[in-house]
Amino acid sequence: MAKKQTKKKPRKPRGLKNLPPGALSSRNAAMVAMFPWKLCMVKDLPKAHLESLRAHMEPSPQTLQQTVNKAGKKTRIGIVKIPIEVLLTQVMNDPGRVRDFSTFDEYHWFYASEEKVPKHSPRGRWPIVLSGPDWARETIIDGWHRFHSYYRCGVKSICAIWYVDE
Repeated sequence: MAKKQTKKKPRKPRGLKNLPPGALSSRNAAMVAMFPWKLCMVKDLPKAHLESLRAHMEPSPQTLQQTVNKAGKKTRIGIVKIPIEVLLTQVMNDPGRVRDFSTFDEYHWFYASEEKVPKHSPRGRWPIVLSGPDWARETIIDGWHRFHSYYRCGVKSICAIWYVDE
């Protein structure tokens, strides 16, 4: 007899009050609270997320296990999937952009003409890293090239992470 497939219920947003205090800028915390998010240990991150962390550590660890060890096995990371349209609005409200550009397309054209934006594969996408309270003027603290590449490819949502224990 064939196994009955059950439809997964969509996860509900967990809200602002459940977010660990001080992990995100207040603007980013309000944005994250609108969507289902979760916390996990570095050791439990998906492979693509670990590869992203490894690429930005100095000096870069040789293996993913060394990445976990360097980050700290008990370090918590927040994960959320955010619709691209919400991120575009958030980014355009960053102080410099709202003053210098009238649309995201105008900003994207400027950014892509000034920076070499590589094409990132839609499979195994690396997450962007949301800024904490120390970088409250910027939505994204790491992953601007990925963000622009994903926008150019027409993705509907982007996975974002943030560091809970810093």
